[in-house]
Amino acid sequence: MLPDDREVAERVERIFRRMTALLAAAVIRGQAAGIFNPELDERAVGNFLLCTIQGLRVLGKVSRDEGELAGIVEMIMRALC
Repeated sequence: MLPDDREVAERVERIFRRMTALLAAAVIRGQAAGIFNPELDERAVGNFLLCTIQGLRVLGKVSRDEGELAGIVEMIMRALC
């Protein structure tokens, strides 16, 4: 993406905001079910998850070590409990 392409930047920003909102809603459901720590800020966790998901997408393209990727997911889940 070119830094000066406002149209693309705005579209990506909208998509990321929507993804963060959906992740935050999932966190709220997990907190209500007693799966996730109820003291976590769902919006901050939504942003955290978005960042880690994007990072996993990149790592998945350059690293085919499923054990390593599974370890990262395990750490993410520990952070939520």
